[in-house]
Amino acid sequence: MRITRSTNSSIQPRAYETLAFRRDANYFHQQRTLRHPLGIYGRSLNDIWEGFESVLDELERILVSKPFREIPPVIGWDIELTLRQEKLMRDLMRHFDDCRNLILCLYEQDWKQVQKIPIVANALQLTQPYRDHIATIENHIKHCQGSLRGLALFNDTIAIPGYFVEHVDTTGAIGTHPDVHPTYQGMHTAFSFFRDLRFNFWLVFAVSEIIADVVWQVQPQPTNSEVDTTSDALLLQLATRIASLPKWMFKDEATKPFPEIRADNSFVILEYPSNNTELPSLSGTYSVALSFRGDGVSTIFQLPYYSG
Repeated sequence: MRITRSTNSSIQPRAYETLAFRRDANYFHQQRTLRHPLGIYGRSLNDIWEGFESVLDELERILVSKPFREIPPVIGWDIELTLRQEKLMRDLMRHFDDCRNLILCLYEQDWKQVQKIPIVANALQLTQPYRDHIATIENHIKHCQGSLRGLALFNDTIAIPGYFVEHVDTTGAIGTHPDVHPTYQGMHTAFSFFRDLRFNFWLVFAVSEIIADVVWQVQPQPTNSEVDTTSDALLLQLATRIASLPKWMFKDEATKPFPEIRADNSFVILEYPSNNTELPSLSGTYSVALSFRGDGVSTIFQLPYYSG
């Protein structure tokens, strides 16, 4: 799927533009004590964009200072990065709830009835894979004392920072969550920030396409002709930063579909899966730096990308 956003309309995801053109349509937000649908969506996007910016700031700092290359690695080099990533994941999870509330404001019925309406049921089905990806991580963190832990794979010339969702298995070993990180060639795996940030950025726009279609079908006639584009410049900068990240991947990620992001001063193009991207993975001899934090009891740790 290929999504193009340009300054001819708005760089923001399409649902924002669709709602802006229908700002004065009839909604049912007040009786539900909710914001106007455009307010719901706009505020949710702002939180997400700030989250991406925060992660990128810390990731870029780490790529310059390379604390994971020290012997031993600098203690806690990943803490701020994973905390910022956890917040971004929470914002993404909340975004699905915001989108549900947005859709609810289109109808007078309660949610039990609304979710059975064919166009809404179809939208929920289409967004479910994206929601499940985020929800699996968030539910584990919330209910099972899960945490995000940083790691980096590197050799003399290349460094790939990433993270994994920590999990305790039935033997008491602490490692990666199997529902989030399938094994690859007998090794535990993780997410590289280079791929993961691109995918999560794509996710926001992909979900927006689905939400925009629902709004358009319920409110086919625009009531306004203007879109507030004051934040487009900041979003373009964010898209450019993500697009400029290296395309080095972890071994297993090089076999997966790739979310390509391209941006210049007038457009953003998002494509997933990309059919024109060659993904190099780290091969040969490399080092793994990661951060487990002890609990005073656990003694067994399973290392991602380690086959020994």
